[in-house]
Amino acid sequence: MADGLRLRHPRTLPDGSFEMEVVAHPGETYALWGATNLVNWSILQTFSCNDVLTILADPATGNFGRRFYRSLPLPP
Repeated sequence: MADGLRLRHPRTLPDGSFEMEVVAHPGETYALWGATNLVNWSILQTFSCNDVLTILADPATGNFGRRFYRSLPLPP
């Protein structure tokens, strides 16, 4: 996990999608990665934090038996 970046409060929503809070540095750009096996990671989305707290969602999570997430800053 990058310094100052935290993924927290993961939850499955009633429609089967997944949501989590990201606490990060405002103005920084990050990538949210997903994998089903901790080996083959894919970028699901990129995002910039406009505030300290950002909400991310993965509506496709219900298509997988399990899904892992990580987030890393993108180079400037």
